[in-house]
Amino acid sequence: MKGDIRVVTGEAEGLPETPSHLRDKPERYRTLYRLLKELLASERLGGLFADFHAVVGVPVAILDLDGNVLASSRWQRICTEFHRATGGTRERCIESDTELANQLQAGREFTLYRCRNGLTDCASPVIVDGHHIANLFIGQFLLQTPDPDFFSRQAAEFGFSLDDYLAALSEVPVVRETRVPTIMAFLVHFAQLIASLALERLEAHRHAHDAEEARAALQRAHQELEERVRERTADLQEKARQLAAEVAERRKAEDSLTEAQRLAHLGNWELDLIGNHLRWSDEIYRIFEIDPSRFEASYEAFLATIHPDDRGAVDQAFRDSVERHAPYEIVHRLRMADGRVKYVRERGRTLYEEGRAVRSVGTVQEITAEREAAEALRRAKEEAEGANLAKSEFLATMSHEIRTPMNAILGMAELLEESALDEEQRKYVAVFQRAGNTLLELINDILDLSKVEAGQFELDHTPFDLPALVEGAAEILALRAREKALELEARIDPAVPRYLLGDAKRLRQVLVNLLGNAIKFTHRGRIGVEVKIERSEPTGTRLRFEVSDTGDGIDADKLETIFQPFTQADSSVTRRHGGTGLGLTICRRLVEMMDGTIRVESEPGIGSLFTFTAYFPLASLIPEEQVAGDDDEQLRGTRVLLVDDNATNRAIFGEMLEKSGCRVHAVADCRSGFAELRRALAADEPYQLAILDYHMPIHDGLHMVEELRAAPDLGALPVIMLSSDDRREVLVRARELNLRYLIKPIKRRDLLSAAGRALAEWRQTDGVAGGGPLRILLAEDSEDNAILVRAFLKESGHTLEVVEDGKQALARVQAAPFDLVLMDMQMPVMDGYAATRAIRRWEREQGRRPLPILALTAYALEGDDRKSLEAGCDDHLTKPLSRRKLLESVARYQRSG
Repeated sequence: MKGDIRVVTGEAEGLPETPSHLRDKPERYRTLYRLLKELLASERLGGLFADFHAVVGVPVAILDLDGNVLASSRWQRICTEFHRATGGTRERCIESDTELANQLQAGREFTLYRCRNGLTDCASPVIVDGHHIANLFIGQFLLQTPDPDFFSRQAAEFGFSLDDYLAALSEVPVVRETRVPTIMAFLVHFAQLIASLALERLEAHRHAHDAEEARAALQRAHQELEERVRERTADLQEKARQLAAEVAERRKAEDSLTEAQRLAHLGNWELDLIGNHLRWSDEIYRIFEIDPSRFEASYEAFLATIHPDDRGAVDQAFRDSVERHAPYEIVHRLRMADGRVKYVRERGRTLYEEGRAVRSVGTVQEITAEREAAEALRRAKEEAEGANLAKSEFLATMSHEIRTPMNAILGMAELLEESALDEEQRKYVAVFQRAGNTLLELINDILDLSKVEAGQFELDHTPFDLPALVEGAAEILALRAREKALELEARIDPAVPRYLLGDAKRLRQVLVNLLGNAIKFTHRGRIGVEVKIERSEPTGTRLRFEVSDTGDGIDADKLETIFQPFTQADSSVTRRHGGTGLGLTICRRLVEMMDGTIRVESEPGIGSLFTFTAYFPLASLIPEEQVAGDDDEQLRGTRVLLVDDNATNRAIFGEMLEKSGCRVHAVADCRSGFAELRRALAADEPYQLAILDYHMPIHDGLHMVEELRAAPDLGALPVIMLSSDDRREVLVRARELNLRYLIKPIKRRDLLSAAGRALAEWRQTDGVAGGGPLRILLAEDSEDNAILVRAFLKESGHTLEVVEDGKQALARVQAAPFDLVLMDMQMPVMDGYAATRAIRRWEREQGRRPLPILALTAYALEGDDRKSLEAGCDDHLTKPLSRRKLLESVARYQRSG
């Protein structure tokens, strides 16, 4: 190509009759040139140029090899008014044109060139019948968003008006690199189309023999050409439409991606590791609150945006990822210009070519809101836990503060009842005993409900005998039913499994509450409890419990509210029956904890039917028989010697006894048993019960009993004999030695009942009567309770000394000998827990024998007994105390005289 492009700005500009580059060309070449010019003068072909420009947004032109414009769409204003109108920029345009032409002359199918003016052209040769006749140009356009700084400097350099120049620049289309291959393909096909059409014209011209035939052939060729132009035009228009649709779809996808990233606060990035160039999506700039025009897009610039305390960790994570060929993820902070801190989660991985790291890609997501929400949740959890703890402490305090005076009230009532009273006085005492017990039931109900609502209530999961439990619940209330001449019936479907896993105590509590209510509100007729299977499963069963009565019934409008706290079916001021309205609420919560539901059907004057369901797994082992509560109380703290040569039996019987509070020591033969009894006597820790196996090596159990009876200091020790031998002569010998004799296999209930009866008989004879009085220290800050304990012990012969707090108790134990300490656990200055721990620590330091300490507490919460035992107490009594309970507990620590 020679010289500059001649731009056609008007209707047309006359071209030289014979362009300079044609003068040396052969006739055939000149003919082809002329035919091409005629072809390009077609209106349809000119419209195609305009359609392409309108759809793609890029000008198109065909120039001959002298730079003459043969056909074109509208030129870019930045070209006509600035770059080709000024000397310095025009030289750059000529340089671009020349380079494009040279590359096409070298035989390239197409070429792309970015001139020094900052814009890009592409071109393809028009070759007709093997002759390079002209070039097809597309341009100028931009491959990326223009750099304002570059074009501002160029405007200043060549004296352009900056505003006009930038306005012209804004008209230049930006073509994404992904679209260039499509445009180039179009360019080549279009150039080939022009050449093909020109060649067809040549062929038509060659075959015209005379003017008429030539005109006819030309006409036909022209018509065919027009038709082909129409077809090709339609084809190109369709391709242009598809290209426009593709461009629109890509833009739509990009817009959707941008919107999705904005909603997710997620941006993507790419780092060129060779050139250290960083590319961020718009969302990352928004997250980092950075102006893209003021950001140096490099790795170092990115590190500078990170919080100083996190910068090293982020850099190390990135470098480790590159070195290990593994993705990375890290959460770090950003410090904003105004001092605010944001949290982001960064993920990335590195791409390699031939083992060399070339670029890294990844995402950044802002998670500040999530972190703040997590922190708020953590604070709320801590506050809730604090509130729960405060509620627990409040419950414990209220239990203590209410039960402490209740202890004095009920205890004094018990003492008054045992004194010489006339009939009227006895009625008065009975009144405040009933009132006190009612108040105690209220306290227990409130504590139960509070524990359930505070989530501190857990059900046991132990084997139990269902028929025994149901019959036992009915037996508890049988006396009250008989007093009102009511029939009380209990029926269990034979198909109901006998042994289940669950919380027997709480199931009994629900049944007793429902049966108690039925008795309370029924004045004639019957009360019934029935158990049926609602659904059976391989590993468990869902049971249906029905408690029915023929009582007052409940109004329909009260049925939905009776399970609410402090709500009763009869809430009028004239109601006949008392109560707090908490019983059914507690029942409902307990049933729900057993994975069941409770409901009621009732008709006033006819009666009520309470129904509840509960799920229980089947017990894989037959549960041990439950021992009566009186036996447990009687055995608690008892020192028992177990002699059996069978290790398995020692473990089984030892566990049975320890579960009832006994302190058990086991040995394997009679000689070891005697030695242990002597050692305990010498240490002033005598055993209160001996349990012997009959069959043992060397000497049998009966032989050991005979030796015990012959020993003055051991002869009164209660003994129980265990044996699988039921021969008459053995049983006769056992009766002669006044033994309780149990035949194996032995149930836990039988063993503990025998132990309880043996201890009771011993205490009525040698045990209590023969034991000397104890010197007892009472640590109690309540004067009323101190008076009560003194009154309970008044006729026992024991000596009682009272102090008001744990610090005084510690001082008295260190200063004087005592046989037993009764320790209130809630006292000022130093509480009972701290005092007990201090006493045990002093005993260890002095090498002293542990002094028995009995905990007295008004708490009734789960774990209170464990808490006192962990502090070092030997046993635990809950207020309010009864005289019998206190004396029995003290008797367990009374030594033989």
